[in-house]
Amino acid sequence: MKSRFGFLRPCLPGAFFLLLAACSLYASQWPGDIRVYQVKGRPVEIILKDGSKPLIRVGEKIPVDATIRTPDGSSLTLMFSNGATVSVQPGTELQVSFLTSDPDRVAMPLPPRNTAGQPLSETDVRLMKGLIMLDVPTQNRKSTFQVTTPLGIACIRGTRYFVQSGKTLAIVGVVSGKVLATSLTGDSKLIVSGTAVAMSPAGFIEVGPVGASLLQQTMSILNFLNSSSASALPAPSKAPSSRASYNLSE
Repeated sequence: MKSRFGFLRPCLPGAFFLLLAACSLYASQWPGDIRVYQVKGRPVEIILKDGSKPLIRVGEKIPVDATIRTPDGSSLTLMFSNGATVSVQPGTELQVSFLTSDPDRVAMPLPPRNTAGQPLSETDVRLMKGLIMLDVPTQNRKSTFQVTTPLGIACIRGTRYFVQSGKTLAIVGVVSGKVLATSLTGDSKLIVSGTAVAMSPAGFIEVGPVGASLLQQTMSILNFLNSSSASALPAPSKAPSSRASYNLSE
């Protein structure tokens, strides 16, 4: 299942929410840093492993294994210490099942766009339902980054793409770079820039016009996030709300 065994090799099918052969590597690395960069719309729900539901504040850490739910009309932007930006769209439920990275590297509002100094990291995002848009800079050549859905896996090392998942259909599309998608049947497809694929319980099917629409939407949202984060950080706020300041010293 893990793409670290070689980029562009097929991801193994089966129990997509089980992390095979990851325990020893995880034990040898530190948990990576995940921070909230932006919250829009209605309050976003975060559920920790102990069942508690703390407020989501901009700049604060999101613990690994926390479940995130965005209601209709709400979106959330996360930044990872390996440089990845993840835009969580309305009506989505996900969990970062694990993220290992350099313990001294903090998630920053300006993800690096080159390989210089990139830490070795392993990332698995479980997308139970909904839509996420990802901007993942080129990783260390031994790093991995994958999105796991109930219908398949998308493995990458550096790209801009989206993953949408429902009960009977999952769609993966690439704005730039390449993504290896593997369905429940074990078949794999390499997705290149400007294309999308759909996966059902029976394997790959025609994606239809929705793929092109989601590609355009992903490109627009990621371009906006890049331009807004490059121009200014979120304004400071003393109120303990979902729009608290992003404190780089944390």
